[in-house]
Amino acid sequence: MRDWRARGREKPPGLAESRARAVVSMALHRGTIKRGSCERCGAAKVEAHHDDYTKPRQVRWLCRACHKHIHF
Repeated sequence: MRDWRARGREKPPGLAESRARAVVSMALHRGTIKRGSCERCGAAKVEAHHDDYTKPRQVRWLCRACHKHIHF
């Protein structure tokens, strides 16, 4: 927990967050979803953002900077 906070995060991911990341990872591997470009700035290198962890396949593609902007 201390290491997690030291990296700038309040708490470690919960079960829903971990499951959502695993679902997206598997879907990308299988090719059932495709990465897009950042919806805010158009950058090509993106990561998945979940607005609702109970819907793990509904993601918004955001670059690291835009993703950080949404969370902080």
